[in-house]
Amino acid sequence: MMKMHTKKFVSAVALVIGASMTFGSVASAITPEERQAKMEERKAEMQAKAEERKTVMKAKVEERKSDREAKFCENFVGNAEKMQSRMTERYQNFSEKKSDHYDKLSTRRAERDAKWDENRAKQDAKRAEWYANLEVKADTDAKKAALAEFKATMEKAVKDRRAAVDAALATFRSGVDSALKTRKSGVESAAQTFKSAYEAALSEAKASCASGTEAATVRSSFHEDMKAARDALQTSRQSLTKTGEEVKALAAAKNTSIRTAMESFQATSKAAREKLKAAFEEPAVEAAPAGE
Repeated sequence: MMKMHTKKFVSAVALVIGASMTFGSVASAITPEERQAKMEERKAEMQAKAEERKTVMKAKVEERKSDREAKFCENFVGNAEKMQSRMTERYQNFSEKKSDHYDKLSTRRAERDAKWDENRAKQDAKRAEWYANLEVKADTDAKKAALAEFKATMEKAVKDRRAAVDAALATFRSGVDSALKTRKSGVESAAQTFKSAYEAALSEAKASCASGTEAATVRSSFHEDMKAARDALQTSRQSLTKTGEEVKALAAAKNTSIRTAMESFQATSKAAREKLKAAFEEPAVEAAPAGE
């Protein structure tokens, strides 16, 4: 029994030793070149996988970038178009306000002219009453002749005075209208130029977005174009003549002309009264009714 176990043990040991020798001989059959080739193969596989991951990552980055570009262009163009709409609305409001201003100016002038005519009619009535009182005192042919001459002189003086005043007022109004028209035209031209520049910048931004230009470049170019447009608008506004200064100068010229006309009328009226006084041989003849 003991011998049998010993034999089995020896047989098992021999089997293990034989297997080890067989494996060792097989392992020793792989050459260094083959081992190097396998290492290179594994290295190539690893590099290929790394490149694949890199390519996938880059594709994802480009995709996200493309999405951001598309979103930027969508938002940017949308906001710019809204701004353009607001700009057009403000321009229309500006034009309407200017038109309303001119309508009110014309209305005020018409009201002043009506009041002016009313006052002149009252002065005409007072002068007629004044002449009638003098006619009662003209009890001789000499006095009647002197009164007729006086009336003619005074009526001519009134007519000349009114013509001078009307001319001064017409010149003033014409100058004001011209100044307002020139400024309005300048403002509208500057606004239209700015509007056109904005539309051109927006159109270029849209085209750049459509062609795939980077968002930062599109934004930067648009901002540069708009800065140039705003600078040009500011320069145009500053070059416009200040209407207030022009109106002041026109008003001063009008007042001078009216003052000259009034002084001339007063001098003529005084001389005519003195002459009539001498003809009537009375202490004094009342002054002619004032008026414009």
